[in-house]
Amino acid sequence: MAELIEKAYVARINVDGIVEYSSRPGTYILPIELKPPPESRWVNIFLKEHELYDHSNKPSVVDVSRNEIMLNVLATDDFQAQYDIIKEVVENTNMAVDRENKKIANEIEKIKSQKEKKAEVIHSIKEKAREVKL
Repeated sequence: MAELIEKAYVARINVDGIVEYSSRPGTYILPIELKPPPESRWVNIFLKEHELYDHSNKPSVVDVSRNEIMLNVLATDDFQAQYDIIKEVVENTNMAVDRENKKIANEIEKIKSQKEKKAEVIHSIKEKAREVKL
């Protein structure tokens, strides 16, 4: 049975984690820390929401690993604007998580109801079986 997806939130920019992006000289990795560390289903929803987000300054996401979103940035980029965009994408992600969690909760309730009905049927059959004269 599927479990609900935990939301993640932007915690801070990990200033100590800023490094040059080895695959693209002249660009840098700007890590944005998330709390709690997101699970893979949250990351997949985030990547989809990031892809759908339409903005000319949308930062390029290199990776989402452990507890950080890794952005590919230039030294001349507007970090505040990029941070704000990522924060909005995370909010959109959490709204999508809410929608997904409603589906999961409905499925959990449906499975629980089916199990209860089966248990009632089995109980009824047991009662009938006990009434059989031996």
